[in-house]
Amino acid sequence: MPNNVQLPRLGFLEMASARAMELGCNIMMATTAVDIQQDDDGVTVELSNGSSRRYDLVIGFDGINSQIREYLFGKKYVPVRSGGVAWRAAVPAPESLKGALFCHGFGGKVGFVPLAGGMMYVIVTHAEPGRPRHDPDAFAALMHERAREMMGDSDFMAEAIESLRTATNVAYTPLDTIMVPYPWFRGRVMIMGDAAHATTPYLGSGAAMAIEDGVVFAKLLRTDDSLYDVQTKFMARRYPRVKTVWDWSLKMMHEEFDSETPEALDRRLDYLVNEEPAAIDYINRVLESDY
Repeated sequence: MPNNVQLPRLGFLEMASARAMELGCNIMMATTAVDIQQDDDGVTVELSNGSSRRYDLVIGFDGINSQIREYLFGKKYVPVRSGGVAWRAAVPAPESLKGALFCHGFGGKVGFVPLAGGMMYVIVTHAEPGRPRHDPDAFAALMHERAREMMGDSDFMAEAIESLRTATNVAYTPLDTIMVPYPWFRGRVMIMGDAAHATTPYLGSGAAMAIEDGVVFAKLLRTDDSLYDVQTKFMARRYPRVKTVWDWSLKMMHEEFDSETPEALDRRLDYLVNEEPAAIDYINRVLESDY
């Protein structure tokens, strides 16, 4: 996907699910796979609702804590703590916000990204040692506090930051990652998306990588190639691209977290002004290339 396409996840999910049902897909909510058995002809899946289904192919787009990944590889590949967290919320956007803005502070940043319907997406990222448990009822107050810490004495976007106090949709996410090496399949069972390559949000492309996985695989399935050939061609196209995004997202996060002193922040800002544009241009070229 072009890296400048932004839409709420709920909006995307509504569009995708509506189209899937138009095409005859049977969507079962609150249902998980409890057992998977495959042979040369197909895959038998025992579901948590007590039913059993037979499929030609099973693909696990089931997130960073994927059951399907565990079925394929056991506990060999598990999420790794990156040391960072993200706070996210959607709040009303000021009319002056015409494009994405990012404000860098000591050891983190605040981002403002316009969305449809007069809303904007606010993200606060910073290092958080350990894994503290925060009360969900306090998420809005904590996100506001973290945002104010990043902004320091500046009153820039003050009204937007103040609106975080009463946000009702704050999400707090420890930034765990995983990168499963080649291949992401065993026979007729595969994983894609965050199940295979969960990254940090530092290029804003984690969800896009999962969407691309689905688009590329669907196109390859329309060919006359065997399933194995489709799977290997998919890996050849997707793995290098996904790995580049994964590596750079992690690199950018650690560089941001290292700017916790005035001197380090000055070096960080100098890099952002004088060097990062070339790096971002490279990444944009990667993101805008064929996937």
